[in-house]
Amino acid sequence: MSHRAGCLYRFVAVLMDRDIIPDGTIVRVVPASGLPSRFAYIEHVDGRFIQMVCSNSLSPLTPLERRVTSKMIRKQKLAGVVQFDVRSFRTENINEVILQRYI
Repeated sequence: MSHRAGCLYRFVAVLMDRDIIPDGTIVRVVPASGLPSRFAYIEHVDGRFIQMVCSNSLSPLTPLERRVTSKMIRKQKLAGVVQFDVRSFRTENINEVILQRYI
């Protein structure tokens, strides 16, 4: 899968990336040169670096998730909250976006 630096993705771990962060966490790809297209450096949406992962672990967000996540990131930056974790869980009928904050 191809990924773009600076874009948000949902992390769903493949076998080699298990136990890094919980599945469903929204992450941002960090720009890095010299990496093969199979790998990407990722960080939490608040800027905390995680590590290098396989590109197959990154799945695109739905339009609803993208809209809600972008709004919450802006609100958190204005409020000055240092750390927060955005998690997304899919159901059969509706996409629910749950925010868990750690202050």
